[in-house]
Amino acid sequence: DPPTGGRGRVLAAGEEGVLVACGAGAVEVREVQPPGKRRMGAGEWVGFVFGDPAEARRRGVGTMGAAR
Repeated sequence: DPPTGGRGRVLAAGEEGVLVACGAGAVEVREVQPPGKRRMGAGEWVGFVFGDPAEARRRGVGTMGAAR
């Protein structure tokens, strides 16, 4: 089944990347560079945004293994 969610919605997150909904399906992001910050792996960024995997799940974000 294709991923579902509004464009830009984080569908799943994990150490290896972040799955983000787009116009036709989803895209896996492996590196990000927040404005004014250094480039980092998506897994590290997830830690900054959500704090821990349990918090991400509370906000409705799945794990990368579940999204594939």
